[in-house]
Amino acid sequence: MGSNTINENIKCSIQLIHVDVSFYQTGDQLKEGTGKLEGMLKHLEEEKISVEKTIRDCQNESEQLEEKIEKQRNQEAEAIVDDAIQAPAPLYKQ
Repeated sequence: MGSNTINENIKCSIQLIHVDVSFYQTGDQLKEGTGKLEGMLKHLEEEKISVEKTIRDCQNESEQLEEKIEKQRNQEAEAIVDDAIQAPAPLYKQ
């Protein structure tokens, strides 16, 4: 009966050692996973900043193009008015 109790104690000790090792492995895996996720988040934040900058640049470029288009339209409208009013002879000859 005494050796049976010793065997039971040894089995329990071995099982506890396996549980401890498993917890340590799981903890290490969680730490590794946390590091990977933090790296991914940092990369995504950098990408977000880059995309936001690109969007701002595109918006600025779009605004500049709109201003140029409006300026061109105004110049064309002035040119049409100037062409529509032509004197039959230059003013200095009249």
